[in-house]
Amino acid sequence: MSVLPRVESASPSGVTERLSYSRASFVMVLVIMAVFGTGVGLWKFSVAMATPAGVATIKTSTWYAPYVDVTLPPTYNFQDTTQVGANNVVLGFVVGGGSNGCTPLWGGSYNFQQAALKLDLDRRIVRLRQAGGDVVVSFGGAVNTELASSCTDTVALAQAYSSVIDHYGVSTIDFDLEGKNLTDIPAGVRRAHALAAIEGSERARGEQLNVWVTLGVTPAGLPADEITALDQLLTARVQLAGVNLLTMNYGASRPSSQSMSDASMSALRASAGQINQLYQAYGVHLSTKELHRMLGITPMIGQNSVLTDKFSLADATTFYNEALSYGVGRLSMWSLNRDTPCGGNANQSIASNWCSGVIQEPLAFSHLFASDTVSLPSSKLPRSTTLLGWSDTAVLGHAPYDPWRQLREYVPGARVVWDGQVYQAKWWNVGQVPDAVVAHPWDSPWVVLGPVLPDEATTTTVPVGTAPQWVSSTNYSYGTRVERHGIIYTAQWQNQGFDPASDPDNTWQNPWTPLSPAPGSDYAGANL
Repeated sequence: MSVLPRVESASPSGVTERLSYSRASFVMVLVIMAVFGTGVGLWKFSVAMATPAGVATIKTSTWYAPYVDVTLPPTYNFQDTTQVGANNVVLGFVVGGGSNGCTPLWGGSYNFQQAALKLDLDRRIVRLRQAGGDVVVSFGGAVNTELASSCTDTVALAQAYSSVIDHYGVSTIDFDLEGKNLTDIPAGVRRAHALAAIEGSERARGEQLNVWVTLGVTPAGLPADEITALDQLLTARVQLAGVNLLTMNYGASRPSSQSMSDASMSALRASAGQINQLYQAYGVHLSTKELHRMLGITPMIGQNSVLTDKFSLADATTFYNEALSYGVGRLSMWSLNRDTPCGGNANQSIASNWCSGVIQEPLAFSHLFASDTVSLPSSKLPRSTTLLGWSDTAVLGHAPYDPWRQLREYVPGARVVWDGQVYQAKWWNVGQVPDAVVAHPWDSPWVVLGPVLPDEATTTTVPVGTAPQWVSSTNYSYGTRVERHGIIYTAQWQNQGFDPASDPDNTWQNPWTPLSPAPGSDYAGANL
């Protein structure tokens, strides 16, 4: 499968006068490029095509990766490729936060470490990659503040974007620009300059970064604000892998006589013409095939936020077939969390975050979209050691969770380690081996989250002297705290000679309760 056409650089005749907001930032671009190693090669235009090794050639070259709302409870197990109908996913959304607005946060709530501990995000990404899949990280979204809007220093912004790319080792990133994140002109300039600098730095170390911008459309094409966002990126010499169109929520722009599938194809064709004109203004002349492969489509499955817009399975089938025939390069959907029927208790007057609002089988949209698409193009392996491997053994007190025990009772949500993998209980069970062979996935009370990661072996330790070391001859009273193998325990009742690190079948048989087990468990972050 070929990588989509990429804009190496631009210095369009006549366009810079129209985009006067970028002139004031021209010197800043040079400074940022120097800091991040962007070379003079950025100032030339070319359209590059490449075929990653190991990707099979089939009828279509469209890659499919549906969006997953990472922070929406309950946690969506996107790592289970046998269930979700997709090997690749777009994880949303990274936004800005922290004291200076330059800290990347998932959903405005979780930094890297918190996402790894509370959401098991790193572990689940590793599991997906073990299964042959991969992830795209999406910045922005419709709700929170994108980093470029909250982080007003361009160098710090570029560093924030780079930290996400490096931590998760992604080769494809996505910028979902909506609302204030779209219309904030200074933020758009900062974003564009930061991305141009990052791309230069990536090229300098032999890496390829695929940058997608996701924009809203109407049946008539891209609105003015969305065109401006593209202008900003091209003026700053950003190499766009493609433009992803949010074919959804048309409202009054869609005539009542026009179906959702027809409106979406109209939006696709009109946007293609606009993008082609814009690229020509920058001196880039794309073939029809190259232009179409630069386009992505993302419908909102089922009931849209605009109640008059409902994207049915029939609409999806028609739009899917026509878009693939058109030759789009990317297919997504909003979202995997919603790809299931709502049931009778759902509020039919709103679009739910948890279900589609139309009659369907679970994952019907995803299975349709994945039926004739290919894997996400990738040009590198994850660079973060956190996301590279796993441990084959788990030592009590030095693994993220306790090992599975045959006689222990497990409640829904309980997590255990078994054969180097972390499992989570779906319902109450006793004696059910986590990796037992079952006829159907729903026959097992366990879902695998992913492997024990190599850097988790030291996450359970506490500073020496935090509490006195446990001594077998001491008679401990209720509430006493001791340290054993780097973990702090508190006595639940008076006891003597009972090793806090022992592992009885049930917790009520142990007079000690851990206060500082591995991060991610119920006691993580307890006040010592």
